[in-house]
Amino acid sequence: VEDKVIALLKKRHRVSPDDRSAIRSNNIFEHVDRFNKLFAAINSFLWFVGIGTLTAGIVGISNIMLITVKERTMEIGIRKALGATPNSIIRALLIESVLVTATAGYLGLVLGVGLLEGINALLTSSGAQMAYFKRPEVDFTIALTSIIILVSVGMLAGLAPAWRAARISPVEAMRG
Repeated sequence: VEDKVIALLKKRHRVSPDDRSAIRSNNIFEHVDRFNKLFAAINSFLWFVGIGTLTAGIVGISNIMLITVKERTMEIGIRKALGATPNSIIRALLIESVLVTATAGYLGLVLGVGLLEGINALLTSSGAQMAYFKRPEVDFTIALTSIIILVSVGMLAGLAPAWRAARISPVEAMRG
């Protein structure tokens, strides 16, 4: 429609059809499309940061659990010598991994909500009149989903060290 209107105006005002600067138009759709692309790029960046953070968390939890297994090798050996099954050792270490991840995730959530409340207080006290910054908040469903994902990832991160601990022979564990 835009091209037809411009062609009609050029014809009525006797402007050359090749002249692109005589009659201009402002298409709001182009601006909306530009903003949609900008927000899509921001959303992609946030996904990239989120996945990177989860990956760093997996590495961190795995390292913590590997150190835990290494430090508690003698304890694991004694438990196995007293009759502990590999499944009970794996279960104990996975519970520890989940506990560490859930605690860190919950503390991160509390700090994030606290930060948002601080920003809200700062915006309110400064008299900011921006409607989109009126009341920053955390969606409960997203927060709960994030905690579930974090705990699941933490459990997966603790699986390899737990499996390694379950394969330790009691004799070697007490020797070290």
